[in-house]
Amino acid sequence: MRQLITDNAEVKLEIAEIKYIVEQISRKQKGQDRNIELLFEYIDRLQENQGNNVSSPPTERTKIGYEIGEKDQKNRHK
Repeated sequence: MRQLITDNAEVKLEIAEIKYIVEQISRKQKGQDRNIELLFEYIDRLQENQGNNVSSPPTERTKIGYEIGEKDQKNRHK
């Protein structure tokens, strides 16, 4: 009879530990879910901002390097 009571108490402690662990995991998961939602919100905002910037025309860049053709041949003979 004593063994049965002892075993019962051990099982209750194990169940309490498992419940505690499950609650902690649940809390972490809720926090992670919220973080993932925030990431998607930020990504959406960035995509919206990029969509607004696409309409502006690209700026003219100066060319770098050598030009092959008539201009180079004229400069070589000088």
